[in-house]
Amino acid sequence: MGVVSLVGLSFGPGVIGALYKPMADDLGWSSTAVAGGVLTGSVLVAITAPISGRLQDRYGAQAILTVMHVLMAACLFGLAMVNSLFAFYALFGIGWSLFAGTGRVASSGAVAQWFVARRGAATAVVNTLVGLGFATMPLLATVAMVRWDWRAGWAAMGIVVFAVGVPVSLLLVRRLPSDVGQEIDGRGPEAGAVSSRSARSATEEVQWTTHEALHTLTFWVLVSALTVMSVANIGVSFHLVPHLLDRGLSPSIAVLAFTIGGATQIPASFAWGIMLDRLHAKAVYVASGGVVSVYIIVVSLASSVWMVVLIGITMGVGFGGFGLVVRVMFAEYFGRRSAGSIFGIVVPFTAIAQGIGAIVGGIIFDATGSFVGAFMFFLALTLIAMALVFVAPMPTKRPPSPPVRPTVAVD
Repeated sequence: MGVVSLVGLSFGPGVIGALYKPMADDLGWSSTAVAGGVLTGSVLVAITAPISGRLQDRYGAQAILTVMHVLMAACLFGLAMVNSLFAFYALFGIGWSLFAGTGRVASSGAVAQWFVARRGAATAVVNTLVGLGFATMPLLATVAMVRWDWRAGWAAMGIVVFAVGVPVSLLLVRRLPSDVGQEIDGRGPEAGAVSSRSARSATEEVQWTTHEALHTLTFWVLVSALTVMSVANIGVSFHLVPHLLDRGLSPSIAVLAFTIGGATQIPASFAWGIMLDRLHAKAVYVASGGVVSVYIIVVSLASSVWMVVLIGITMGVGFGGFGLVVRVMFAEYFGRRSAGSIFGIVVPFTAIAQGIGAIVGGIIFDATGSFVGAFMFFLALTLIAMALVFVAPMPTKRPPSPPVRPTVAVD
């Protein structure tokens, strides 16, 4: 799942942030017009994510992820030849919906099915490879762009996705632990009679159906928090490189923020994972949100190389925690059995919010010539999201009422 998430970042904010300014300048597009591609893909997520969640719960992630990577590679090669805004919206929209919808739902659902007591640590491993993707994918795209042009940047991403994502999904992904002779949390069959923390956790974890989860206040509070935070996260990350370029920094220095951020996210993910196995997901969410808030402030003030380094560190630590907790939060609250379907309902909200964040940042820049006002707005949204998760109650599942026996009148 980690490798799948890594190559999926070919459609991540770091890559599009590195390529969209030279592409827009070459083709005569505005920042708002390019951001419309993210919004298009975000709308398509409303279709792909719920379908992917149901397929994940029923059939597993192998076939879903294999097809996803083939289609993503085709979209990336198409972007390398794009000349019209319509074609860009179609290709980037489909690719983004696969990255933000199908890939995220399938990988998160698979981890939830395989781990309970070690869910935090397992997700930390996945998040570590996400960090590696943040560190390498924008850098690879930038190197290809500087060496040739922005079209070569998209093509390089397509090669990576097809050469790595397809064989890994096809050969290594499996549906359930029982498919490889294991039990939940990696326990072998010989440990079946041994009492352990993982066995008790797997047994005692309360399982909710998708229908039951949708009828709780907690579900909608969490969705609201993730939606608000997603507007802020993509709004800042999408416009980070153009903002740094406007501050007089070179493309290689600007992209360095993502490289440092990805490298920092690797150790940070393990630290957050340990915390997540010991603390409730709510605490990790609020703590990582605090670091993300610092990251947004530093981005707004950035004007030098050392501040780019600080951006990368706060980005890696903050998103290391936020990205990890988002992958397990709903399984923590509602159990693993319907994790794919439940998360498939959540993702369209967050994906559309990401498109809105990219558009808002572009509109403010086109109107004012600066991203700072947008970043301050995104900071306020981050604080609101932290407050929502902090007050979200743990749902309580009531046992079914016993059947009422008809009373018999006695004369």
